Amino acid sequence: MLTACQSSRSRSLHSAVLLALNTCMRYSELQLLTWEQVNLAARTVTVGLSKTEAGAGRVIPLNARALGLLSFWADLFPNREPNHYVFPSKKYGIAQREDEKKGLTRTYVYDTDPTKPIGRWKEAWEAAKIRAGVECRFHDLRHTG
Repeated sequence: MLTACQSSRSRSLHSAVLLALNTCMRYSELQLLTWEQVNLAARTVTVGLSKTEAGAGRVIPLNARALGLLSFWADLFPNREPNHYVFPSKKYGIAQREDEKKGLTRTYVYDTDPTKPIGRWKEAWEAAKIRAGVECRFHDLRHTG
């Protein structure tokens, strides 16, 4: 499943899945995660809005994998601000040039808006499940973690 997520056109799906597996965060908690909730020095994430009242504000320790992933992801957004979303809204396009090795056009991100959260991973998640040949819900990652 992780390999299928990594080959997704969504550049954030693999990272979101890994973060879900390593923090047990819900889909919406990941989707609405901002950089002010991430404390790399303290190795924690503080949950914002949550499905349950008890879930909001809970502090989640980051294991080495989650910390490494968020550190890597932070480096991709050097101009990030505390109120920016970790997984920002993005728009995709198709490159008109051919890939040198495969002779195919490539999908690319042509616009991101860090002040808006990603819309959803639904299509990318469903496609990854088909490629991987597995049946599961995104929520199952929380239970697996």
